[in-house]
Amino acid sequence: MGQLRTRHHPGRILIGQGVSAVTHYWADRRWTLAWLASKLGKTGYYDNGGAPALDQSWHWLWIGVAAYSTAMI
Repeated sequence: MGQLRTRHHPGRILIGQGVSAVTHYWADRRWTLAWLASKLGKTGYYDNGGAPALDQSWHWLWIGVAAYSTAMI
């Protein structure tokens, strides 16, 4: 078995995975995104079918941050 050849430092990978894990945990409590929608003045949108869009937008945003953290820090 050969070694995995990658330019990424293990610490960077841990930071990226940590960002992803913490933000997924936070958002998947559900009440947290409802709270965020209320702070943004978007409770009506959230309550009328916008919850899945906010959830996915949140996840995509933080997956991007996690990927950037892994690749660029």
